[in-house]
Amino acid sequence: MWLRLDRVSKTYHGGENPVPALCEVSLEIDTGMFVAIRGPSGCGKTTLLLTAGTLLAPDSGDVVMGGERPYQMTGDARASFRGLQLGFVFQQFHLVPYLSVLDNVLAPTLALAQSSSAVDPRDARERALGLLEQFGLADRAGHTPSRLSSGERQRCAMARALLNQPKMLLADEPTGNLDPENADQVLGALRQFVTLGGAVLLVTHDNRAAAAADKTWWMNRGVLSQSPQPETVTAT
Repeated sequence: MWLRLDRVSKTYHGGENPVPALCEVSLEIDTGMFVAIRGPSGCGKTTLLLTAGTLLAPDSGDVVMGGERPYQMTGDARASFRGLQLGFVFQQFHLVPYLSVLDNVLAPTLALAQSSSAVDPRDARERALGLLEQFGLADRAGHTPSRLSSGERQRCAMARALLNQPKMLLADEPTGNLDPENADQVLGALRQFVTLGGAVLLVTHDNRAAAAADKTWWMNRGVLSQSPQPETVTAT
């Protein structure tokens, strides 16, 4: 398996009472798999995505990705590993407002600039332009995100996520702000990525988005299961 979470737990502290977000979650995803995580708001889905994405260290349990344990790496090594192996797509796009569309797509190369895995700038630019063409944004390359529609912003975010040719895409409600036509384009791109041998971990409330996945898991109160459970909101 390319990604394995083994009995991973995470609890948030700081309020009046501790909030368990992940409770001994185990999950395996291999390349060529498209997995959706569903559940009520606040059940721990985003915490799971961030933990799987090497952005939020668990309190306990094991995370293995591509045969490596990213949470045992130094912060810089983990950032480099993440930049090479993972791509992220979020509901709010997270584009840099003062950068052009092309420079937003090129942004992932910055995480690798000082590492041995640095991407040749000419190769990166050529690949970025190819992705903009693929997503119908070639004529928008010099525009800033404020000049794009929601669908165009999400397609820009998809191009950015694919720039470094990652093994896995992690998507958090990527169709949440989109109309049906643009949602279908994004889901089609995720589906194509899986067809070409990548893996996708999708967090969603959207029935149509979940239907694009090969397998659906359900979360409730930090517990992951293969069938839906009664809704109880506890975490994020």
